[in-house]
Amino acid sequence: MNKQIVEMASQLSQMTPKGVEQETFYNFAFGALHALARAEELGYRNQNKALGKSARRSAVVKKLAARIAKRGITISRGEWLAGYYYNDALLRMDIAYEHALRYRTGGKNGNASQQIKKALNGGMPKQLLDPSWIRLRYKEANPLKHHSEKFGEGPEIEPDDAVKILEDLIKTVKWVLKHKRA
Repeated sequence: MNKQIVEMASQLSQMTPKGVEQETFYNFAFGALHALARAEELGYRNQNKALGKSARRSAVVKKLAARIAKRGITISRGEWLAGYYYNDALLRMDIAYEHALRYRTGGKNGNASQQIKKALNGGMPKQLLDPSWIRLRYKEANPLKHHSEKFGEGPEIEPDDAVKILEDLIKTVKWVLKHKRA
């Protein structure tokens, strides 16, 4: 397993969230770590440059769905599952960042840009949010959630970059847990 992921797991194991709001972003951060580790174990390779990937993936999905329908069992390995966990990691990182930010700012409403400004004005170090979360949110998470036609051939963030974003997320979680709300 990736040594950086093992180190991040160690860091998370030493943090103690207090209350549901802290537990939420802490738990999503661990979920992101686990999903990224699982994607790596399953041999995830970013193939977003491969033309026709979406059509090939749909053919695989059709076979996997038929397998579940016929045998009643899910898959435990393979390229599709690796990609599933990779996408899951990206989305969970985005969710964890957003929950941590909203916890820090006390912001229940407002868009992410407003929350970022509020957090930075409240003393949150810029390097905790930018470029990692900004890139993740606007290059991957939002297009995946809202613009599937732009996301069809897969993520633009490479696995090594995802590990770096996860490292920054773990630093953010640690920082937010140590500091009072703004």
